[in-house]
Amino acid sequence: MDTNILNTTIIKWQNYIQAKLNTSTHHQHSEILTRAKQLNNNQEHITPGITQQSRLIIDKLTHALTSSLVTVYDSDLVNSLLEIIKPHIPNHIHEYIQSFIINSPWLNTLRQGFITTLELIREHILVSHADTTHNILLEAHVNESIYNIINCWVISCVTLLFCKALFSLPTLELNLPYLFFVAASYSIVDFAIDDNTSHPKVIRDILQLFEHELSSTSQTDSEQMGCLSKPMGKAIKNLVNTYTQHADPNATKLQAIIYSMATEKECFKKQRQNNNTNPLSTTEIITLTINKGLSTGYLILASLSQAYYSTCVNPNNQSLLDLFNQYCILLQLLDDLSDYSKDSAANIITSAGLFSESYPAFAWFVLDCVLDFLDAVQAAGIFDSQLNSGFNIVFVNYWCYCCNKNIDAIGHDTELLSVITDNYMFDMEYVLQMRVQKHKKKYELYKLFLRQ
Repeated sequence: MDTNILNTTIIKWQNYIQAKLNTSTHHQHSEILTRAKQLNNNQEHITPGITQQSRLIIDKLTHALTSSLVTVYDSDLVNSLLEIIKPHIPNHIHEYIQSFIINSPWLNTLRQGFITTLELIREHILVSHADTTHNILLEAHVNESIYNIINCWVISCVTLLFCKALFSLPTLELNLPYLFFVAASYSIVDFAIDDNTSHPKVIRDILQLFEHELSSTSQTDSEQMGCLSKPMGKAIKNLVNTYTQHADPNATKLQAIIYSMATEKECFKKQRQNNNTNPLSTTEIITLTINKGLSTGYLILASLSQAYYSTCVNPNNQSLLDLFNQYCILLQLLDDLSDYSKDSAANIITSAGLFSESYPAFAWFVLDCVLDFLDAVQAAGIFDSQLNSGFNIVFVNYWCYCCNKNIDAIGHDTELLSVITDNYMFDMEYVLQMRVQKHKKKYELYKLFLRQ
């Protein structure tokens, strides 16, 4: 992205968030509550709560997913998930989703892409793991690495599906080597930055080694390796080699990677500078949030072929590009909302810091931003009425899910709790139980990749 255009975009969304903050401090949440209820009223009735039969299906799926990777990309999984949500959504929406997903050519693209990505994980994450007691991350964190890579890959695919619909792209493009490079690099950098025990020189050397390898074809010497372990240096070099050899590298991708790395550097710098006597200002927090959202979005957008990418950034599509930018920033806000408890425990400053660590106020603010985005999507006419209804349900439910993860932080805000319970399709307590189960199984992920 052109620097001038990027700066203009950042300023635009700085003003948007600042205006939202000014409004949220001068009125109660009644207006947001009214908008949320209106959105709910515009949908046919949604019945919250999971039936006992649905719980049995979820338990079966959980067992299958933690026993074998085969079901991850099996169409039976999609059908089972649709059966789970069927009692909780209008019949016409269920039928539309079923026909849209099951009969969509891009579903097979996702399946095949996921299979390839799992093989890349096996090749680049676990093969080296078997050769040494250290891998991309410390041995104890190899499961976290796998989990983050898959999570990042899924987010990338969802974003690319949104791009396909937003810019009317004919097909779903997945540059798998590039997306794997992005996901694995994120796992390395984000873990190191969020780990309070990481020495600043380690973060510096990780980012510098990435930059050196991406800009140079010469062999990396010990000076570029800095204080990194040899396995860490080798892993980074292998990742960059995958990118340069197989990901169709070009100036657009390199600019997006550099922008993302620069944002991570700035985040790390600000996190370490922040303290009680010199806290980050509102402007600094807003700017970091916007840059994190935009840099992630453009990192994913850069995976597209040059023809598709040119369509997306065409000045004639500026209104659609604005909506894509809004989507990227909203995902960052939702990520901060979701990880609130974990980030607070680690003293990581996120956009939640705009509300003096008051989670309910932050949740109301993010809901307001979600509703703005959904209004903009509807006004743009991207989806037909049925799909737009389903899109609204998914986004509001994701906001509910983020809040549910931090239910203890909500306290006694009964209005906020009522919005969650009125819109969340699933049993809140059961979902939290499933999260505990997921985290237990997450630390055995590497076993799924071991060849028999």
